[in-house]
Amino acid sequence: FLPEANYPVIVKEVGQGMGPRSLRALLELPIAGIELAAFGGTNFTLLEKMRGVEDQSREAFVNVGHSAGEMIEILNALPTRNKEIIISGGVSNMLDGYAYKTKLKANSLIGMASAFLAPAMTDYETLKEFFLRQRESLLTAKGLLELKEEV
Repeated sequence: FLPEANYPVIVKEVGQGMGPRSLRALLELPIAGIELAAFGGTNFTLLEKMRGVEDQSREAFVNVGHSAGEMIEILNALPTRNKEIIISGGVSNMLDGYAYKTKLKANSLIGMASAFLAPAMTDYETLKEFFLRQRESLLTAKGLLELKEEV
């Protein structure tokens, strides 16, 4: 399937993060990138529990997973083969997102879907204002952290 695909394929993780073996195996595939949802973002085991799905065997998995920081450390120790990495899952503000992005040695983007959800559900102006504040925060963080590195 992957060799015949005439479009970029990105593998999206959904809430518990991935360990070294999974990340290594994905990096060897002919994919364009990996989205690291990470533990701390949307936890689908917890969502199933909230939906009323009673399954005691799943209960132990609610608090299991790898954080974005842990996966960045794992990826930095592996050859990323020019894959694009999307860092999300628990990234609630631009300062954290920028810190993760600068720590990862691979090409990367920041994802903050849950932070944008509430403003997006209000109205366009609220979303636009939120976006502009996040953009300003990112530019401020970048400027301050670059200045700190020069000292």
